[in-house]
Amino acid sequence: KLIRKLVRANSDDEALAKISQLDVIDLSVDPWMKRPWALDLDVLLLLPRVKGVKLNGSRCLTLEPLVHLKSIQTLAVDDLELADVSWMSTLMELEFFSARRNKLRSVDILAALPSLREIHLAENSLTTLKPFVGLQKIRVLDVSQNMIADISPLGKIKSLRVLRLRRKYRDWE
Repeated sequence: KLIRKLVRANSDDEALAKISQLDVIDLSVDPWMKRPWALDLDVLLLLPRVKGVKLNGSRCLTLEPLVHLKSIQTLAVDDLELADVSWMSTLMELEFFSARRNKLRSVDILAALPSLREIHLAENSLTTLKPFVGLQKIRVLDVSQNMIADISPLGKIKSLRVLRLRRKYRDWE
């Protein structure tokens, strides 16, 4: 609602034309801040050419408007308590994806996003790396602090350069 108010306050054609040229919009909330309002992401529909969206820690009414941003290349949705990312199937240009500290158990949909080069999924509830096998452009994969037992599927990914598997001390006991 805050962003919608900003757009309405500057609703003349020239202002909207300027905002429609944005490459990146960061609507993240600092972790120490309380989340006093829920973001209505419908305003993103006014930014059809936006390449990057950061929503870390934001309280969003729905992430559904993101599926209409066909040119998005960078998406950061850390700390949103996400349990599902199946809505991402239309983000074919996505190169960078971060969903740290969420509640994800499955990220199978990522296998259908061939442009992905960097993925950060630390501190979720993942148990397998199989969804990443078909991603031939992936260079960085962070699956730290998940419940991964078998890393052998990654042997099929020749482009992988950085793998983060950090575990909490108690995971090694």
